Amino acid sequence: MNVSRLPTGQLRIARVVYFTNLQRTDTLEIPVGVIGEVNLNSLRAIGTAFRPSFNADELALMGPVMRKILSRPSDVLWPEFRGIFKDCKPGLALDLFAQQHAASLSVLAPSPLDIPRQWLLERDVDRLEEIVRDRMKVTLTDEYFKFLFPPRDDGPTVDDPTVEEEVRQLVAA
Repeated sequence: MNVSRLPTGQLRIARVVYFTNLQRTDTLEIPVGVIGEVNLNSLRAIGTAFRPSFNADELALMGPVMRKILSRPSDVLWPEFRGIFKDCKPGLALDLFAQQHAASLSVLAPSPLDIPRQWLLERDVDRLEEIVRDRMKVTLTDEYFKFLFPPRDDGPTVDDPTVEEEVRQLVAA
């Protein structure tokens, strides 16, 4: 019996936050950005979308070490994430990075996203690299904005639309 194996893959995204006070449950969470990892049969990739800066009020809530790290998160966190990626087995970079950042600077539990079918079916590795790079940029940007600017629940919503209909019976004369 000849069985065809369908290609598989994994795309996961995690949010990165800074907890201003680990001693309280009502602590302020400052969003830092998002990170992602792709693991396909023929390609692995990582990506980040970090905030470029923080306002003075946010920086005032940080200790000096964290303030230095988060004043330009991509300068510190991206090289660290790349180093982990280069040294680990496929599919583990996001988890290992999260293990290293599980205190005031935290990588929250990764969420799986659907793998675009095109990624699984593309056989040309150069083309696949281009497709994944471009789509990851869009995905990370989209997840970044969802994280920093979640939908607001500050107003009334519309009830289910109401429809009224009238059916007339035709009467034979």
